[in-house]
Amino acid sequence: MVDRNVPRKPRPALGGIRGVKENSIKRNYLTGKRPGHSPGKLRFKFDPKVVALEGAVFSPNDGLEYPESTHHPGLPAGSGKRRMVACPPTGARMVGCHASVLQPGEKTVVHSHPLAEEVVVFVRGRAKVTLGEKRYEVGPGWVLYAPPGVPHGGLEILGDEEFECVGVQSPPDTRMYRLAGYDF
Repeated sequence: MVDRNVPRKPRPALGGIRGVKENSIKRNYLTGKRPGHSPGKLRFKFDPKVVALEGAVFSPNDGLEYPESTHHPGLPAGSGKRRMVACPPTGARMVGCHASVLQPGEKTVVHSHPLAEEVVVFVRGRAKVTLGEKRYEVGPGWVLYAPPGVPHGGLEILGDEEFECVGVQSPPDTRMYRLAGYDF
């Protein structure tokens, strides 16, 4: 817990990247609204500024929606439900954590992160996954590590059980968040 009576050095504003003022963040994370757009489907119940200072405990459903509409070369896409849980738009600064749930028959694409390494922990279900030029069959407890620039993903769900995994990148691949319409 942070002692509110102890003076702190001022931190840069959450939206202060490349001269973006805090009041001009593209999406309001508490309401899910973007200026000039209809309200988002998901509300983020945490204040990213507080998360950046004090941390938070998230459930996978607390994260911000990552739309799976189109594939941009090199970035994750596919079917399934993905939430950006602890990442720059939610207050984390040096990591990007995503929780994904896929149903039987759903797939993801092979992608890579040129500057980020990623660790994916497989929680539930069985799937085939690509790492580099090889395919592996994985299940609960398995861990994938992808160094920067190494292609990975291409999940293909096996059997009739729901599949769940959690991926963490460092440093976060901010292209994904900007593509999804979140600025920070």
